[in-house]
Amino acid sequence: EEEEEEEEKAGAAGDDRDDATHGPRKPIRQGNVKADARVGSVCFRTKGSEFRRVRLEYLDAGPRAQILNALFYPDYSLELPMLGIDLLSFNSGKRILIGIDYHPLTQDDDYISKYIEPLQMIKNDFPELQGEISQKIYDSFEFFSPAILFGRFEDPKILEEERIMSAYKRVLEELLRH
Repeated sequence: EEEEEEEEKAGAAGDDRDDATHGPRKPIRQGNVKADARVGSVCFRTKGSEFRRVRLEYLDAGPRAQILNALFYPDYSLELPMLGIDLLSFNSGKRILIGIDYHPLTQDDDYISKYIEPLQMIKNDFPELQGEISQKIYDSFEFFSPAILFGRFEDPKILEEERIMSAYKRVLEELLRH
């Protein structure tokens, strides 16, 4: 019982919901016995930034799977899309998936032109991140853009390469340019 209270306190940290429509925040539980994996989530509130919140989630299933998802939520006063970054490693790093995308707030043509077309221009500069996405992982272009930067790799050293970091930086810089 004491442990559950601590988890509830920890789960509520960083939550910046400002209305009751989302309901109470559920605590993140670690140590899923069935999957033999640890799952965690942390959320940071920011002030004086283009982003009101940054959420990081991870799954650690040992050598089978290591997954990191980051989602940057824009300030309410801005019309910026959300920025999503995914790093997935399977089979002891023998299969790496990388996704970088703007999650459009609307499918309006003007909005897509303003935010998604520049993302496509960045994608064009990184052939290694022009892979076809699987509907198993990215199940809907309702939430993802058609310009998602996506790559599949067989060597974990790809994460250390300057080109991948350069792609991340350019996507973030483009978003902040607006």
